Amino acid sequence: MLVVRVEIWPGGNPERAQLLGTAAIANVSALAAESDYAVALLDENGDLASLRQVRGHRRDAGFWPLVARAVRPSRAKVPAWLHDLAEHMERRVNDFDANREVRRAVRTHSERRAG
Repeated sequence: MLVVRVEIWPGGNPERAQLLGTAAIANVSALAAESDYAVALLDENGDLASLRQVRGHRRDAGFWPLVARAVRPSRAKVPAWLHDLAEHMERRVNDFDANREVRRAVRTHSERRAG
């Protein structure tokens, strides 16, 4: 799964980073040369904001064209099975983010004690 986080860094300071949203992009076609993807766009709270599908992406084109297609506004209907997959993707991203926050807090605490 490809995960793209969008953050704003006030004054360019990564310590003050604020999450704006996350795109979780999962290959659903067994890594075929031309693949289809499920896309879950999550808001700043990790809640599902949009669900979509990218069809027929050539993997040799790289990931930026895939990301561009994944976040492009769309009104296309998505298949029902994609909703179940999106819930799983949302949980995985949120679990990772929670663990990341714990690691950041531990690192900050350790740095303060050492400094």
